[in-house]
Amino acid sequence: MASLSLKHQFIKSTLVPFIVVAVLIVLMLGAADYAARQEQSDEMLQQRASAVRLSFSAYLDRAQFEAKYLAQQLGDSGNLDSLFQLHDVLFFGGLDFFYARMSDGEELVDPRARLYTADTLEMLANQARLNFWVHISTSDDGELLVYKQVLPTDELGEVKGYLYGFISLNNNLALASDLMAGAKVDYMRLEDVAGKTLLIDQQPYYANDVPFVTHSGVLVVPALANKFSLELRVIQPLSRILNQWLVLACSVILIGIALLYWLVQHYAGRWMFQPLSAMPLRSSHEGTSYLEFEPLVAQMDRFQTQLRAREQHLQLLLDSLKSAIIFCDESARVTALNKEAKTLFPEHATVKTIFDMTPLEFHQPIQGALKGDYGVRFELEAKDVNKIYEWLTYSFVNEYGFRGVMLIGRDITEVKRLSWQLESLYPSHSLDRPQPGPEALLKEISLLERYADDEQEVRAERWLMVIGRLLREVSQPAILSSESKALGQLLSESLEGIRSALMLSPRQLSNLTLDIPLTIAKQKASWSSDHAIWMQTALLLCLSSNISGRRLQIGWSEGVLTLTVGGASELTPALEWMLETIPKLIKGRVSFEGAGRIVLTATIPPIKESEQVGEFDNKKVALIENTFPAIERVELLLSSVGIQAETFGSFNDFLHSNSAFMGSYDCLLVGLGEAQTRDQGIAQLNASCSMGQSLPLLYLSESEVSEHALTVLQYQLFSYHFAKMLNTALQAPPISMQHLVEQKDHWILLGGTALVQAVWQSELDELGIIARKEPNIDHLVSRLRYSERTVVLALDLVVAQQLVEMERVNDQVTLVTIEDFAERPDTMHFFDTAAQLPDSETVARLCQQLNS
Repeated sequence: MASLSLKHQFIKSTLVPFIVVAVLIVLMLGAADYAARQEQSDEMLQQRASAVRLSFSAYLDRAQFEAKYLAQQLGDSGNLDSLFQLHDVLFFGGLDFFYARMSDGEELVDPRARLYTADTLEMLANQARLNFWVHISTSDDGELLVYKQVLPTDELGEVKGYLYGFISLNNNLALASDLMAGAKVDYMRLEDVAGKTLLIDQQPYYANDVPFVTHSGVLVVPALANKFSLELRVIQPLSRILNQWLVLACSVILIGIALLYWLVQHYAGRWMFQPLSAMPLRSSHEGTSYLEFEPLVAQMDRFQTQLRAREQHLQLLLDSLKSAIIFCDESARVTALNKEAKTLFPEHATVKTIFDMTPLEFHQPIQGALKGDYGVRFELEAKDVNKIYEWLTYSFVNEYGFRGVMLIGRDITEVKRLSWQLESLYPSHSLDRPQPGPEALLKEISLLERYADDEQEVRAERWLMVIGRLLREVSQPAILSSESKALGQLLSESLEGIRSALMLSPRQLSNLTLDIPLTIAKQKASWSSDHAIWMQTALLLCLSSNISGRRLQIGWSEGVLTLTVGGASELTPALEWMLETIPKLIKGRVSFEGAGRIVLTATIPPIKESEQVGEFDNKKVALIENTFPAIERVELLLSSVGIQAETFGSFNDFLHSNSAFMGSYDCLLVGLGEAQTRDQGIAQLNASCSMGQSLPLLYLSESEVSEHALTVLQYQLFSYHFAKMLNTALQAPPISMQHLVEQKDHWILLGGTALVQAVWQSELDELGIIARKEPNIDHLVSRLRYSERTVVLALDLVVAQQLVEMERVNDQVTLVTIEDFAERPDTMHFFDTAAQLPDSETVARLCQQLNS
């Protein structure tokens, strides 16, 4: 049943009448103001219509004066040239053009007439009236006003002719501007009696969708023979419709009504609802003036008495149990404890949350319970009271709708003591170790029926052998390692143990990714056999998947070790049993996050000492890809351990790179890809080393293992193992590429096209000669000053002429050109290739010439 508030009902009931009264008052004021303003608008438009008539009459008077003036000047001169010298009159007058017809039949036509009409002016002039303006329409839709003015008489008193002045109404901006300015309106339209529009104009801001007032009437001007229809419009936006008086009056009325409404609500709440709200807090023994609520107060008193009695019963029950019970709210604040829990945690009254009074092993299960985990079990030794408790966590929803946590701790000190005594008497038996049930083993064995061919059957048998060994180790007592060990070493041993037991090839593990930072992998801890089983189980979860993106991500923070398995497929019965059992042995837990993601956590505090691995300050390595597929993972690992790496696509790129000869490399990482070029390059590097000295060489392979150097397989590309292998490889002295150059002839190719350089380089490689290309000779002089047994080959004439300046740089440097020129010194050899690309015979002949 829904609850109703009397106060809210009162507010709603009284609000509507106040709103209705306010709206009616505002509407009445608005209607009165509108009627008054409408009357004022009609009078205003009448005045503006009169202003239009005056402006129109003034414009016609100005045009009439111009016509009389022109008629006087024309009567005196008798030609048009004298008239067009009157610029001020023609420019500022009201006429658009004129036409004169002399008494002798001569016609004087204003050239501007053709801008307004193509009709003959004689025909138009026939419609004019003397001393009146007449409206006429032309055949080309022109609307004109024509005025007829008599010319002065001659000496005999005869009229010399007539002048006809014309005003165009089509787009007459001057006339429209005068009329709009005089009337001060926003829109004006002038029509003849037939309804034909003669002149229309409006303000730029005018729009038909804006409210406006309009006036329509007849425009009568004394000098105009015709009558026109006039329409005027004045916009009235909201700012014009609402005057200041109306806005002020409405504001005052609304404020007064709102104040009155507030007073009604305030005194109603003070006199009515406050006593009603306080009434449930009063006892029936306290006097009250509300008789209607006395039965309700009496019933509430009975409920409160019953609730206090039940709380006492519950507290007595909790205190009588031989278990420690703690209740927490959604923020991990302790809300209730029984007597056993208070004895176990005497500082409960001064702490803010349960995390402040419990050890680190408590935190993760409580956090999981707050997220919804149910029935998590873990053990904890209370050293202050010399007892061992087995704790269970349960989540529940409290009275406020939030998730709370209840922790129940059972004293198992005596059980543990008896178990230890039995184990000391019968050490071959594990009384408190979990034992796998026969159903799990039978279901695991039934997997053999899924495989038809012999190869898959053999693989299933190996899998069952590994599962059987792990189940046997789980059922036996845990063995604690005598020495601390790094996490990375535990991972490496577990991985190799699983791989050898399953007899998996390195290629079958190539899509397995182990993601563990080196700083975490170096941390040490005291591991037990249960931890090793836990790590192997996580690896089996990855290996049992058919998904290509198998990944194991490892983190270790605040004493909590986290293994996140990515890409896990359907679990086998044995793996399900181990995921349920092993966390109980190592104070851990398991959560399934969906999409093949399983998170395993355990509380394992690390020791302060960490393994000294991965110290690579100022180390530089050369990375030769050589078709190794996981080169990006190698680059990422090198970057994570702080090693500067320079990547080359193949050994040819490395041996012929300019940057490779600029310095030395602390280690050479070589992909076991294309074998011939790799072996030739390694042979050249070995030949450059001193007797008995080894190369700092580390092979990278997907499946092949080299017999002559350290090899890192693709599945072993995780930080700890990679850093250990690098540390071993870096024991050898660095590789000096300049030292390699000094051991045998070294050629430098300059100039020529890319094709010519590539052919020469290929032919020299066939003879075992190291040849590299230089883009220019700007920095070559300083590098060749201390070089030995170097041949500089110029492949075009421009470079050969530039090499003349280098002839005396070093006696060990031999200059050769394939294009002769007059300034060639004797110390520069010329070899004629007949403008052909070299072959093996040509290159051999050149080498023979240089050695002779």
